[in-house]
Amino acid sequence: MAYRPLGLVREMLETMGLELTYAYDDLVFVGHNAFLLQFEDAGETVGLHVNAECPAGEVDGLVARALRAGSGAGLKVVVRGRYEISADGREGVFSLRFL
Repeated sequence: MAYRPLGLVREMLETMGLELTYAYDDLVFVGHNAFLLQFEDAGETVGLHVNAECPAGEVDGLVARALRAGSGAGLKVVVRGRYEISADGREGVFSLRFL
């Protein structure tokens, strides 16, 4: 089983005033869905994926806050890009597409 520093991620998100809404395998979904985090294979590094629907004028500030909060929690946050999320048509099922 791979090491996942979920406690550090919770600390990071709390610092940002956000909450972890769901963790699945290597992905962490964040309240309000502005971004999600993806655990790397090992260590305290997480990839940051910004929602494609996040307004362009807010992305830089959001990324800066995440980098600061992650560093303060002992995580290395690496910007990985954008993603799209869409409903699959079945209740509770959705699709992610990394851009």
